[in-house]
Amino acid sequence: MSTLIQADIFFFVTTVSVVLITGAVLWGAYHVVGILRDVRAIAAKVRKASDDLEQDFEALRAQVKTEGVKVRGIIDLLIGFVTYRFGTRSRKKKSEEKTVSE
Repeated sequence: MSTLIQADIFFFVTTVSVVLITGAVLWGAYHVVGILRDVRAIAAKVRKASDDLEQDFEALRAQVKTEGVKVRGIIDLLIGFVTYRFGTRSRKKKSEEKTVSE
C-alpha cells in the first residue's frame, strides 16, 4: 500500500510541476511575441526611413549632375582656402627659424 501512496505523490508532484512549467513557458512566449511585434514595427520604420534617404540621395545626385560646375567651384574654393591656411603657417615657421638661427 505504501508503494501506491508513493506513486500517487509522485504523479501529483509531477502534474503540478508540468502545469507550472507550462504556465511559465506560455507567459514567456506571450512576452516574446510582444517583443517581436515591436521589432517588426521598428524594422518597418527603418525600412521607410532608408527608402526616404535613398530618394534624397538620388535627388542630390541628380542636382549635382545638373549643377556640377557650381559644386566643382565650391570644392576648388575650399581646397584653395585650406592650402592657403596651411601654407601661410609653414611660411611663418620658416621665417621665424631663419631669424632665430641668424
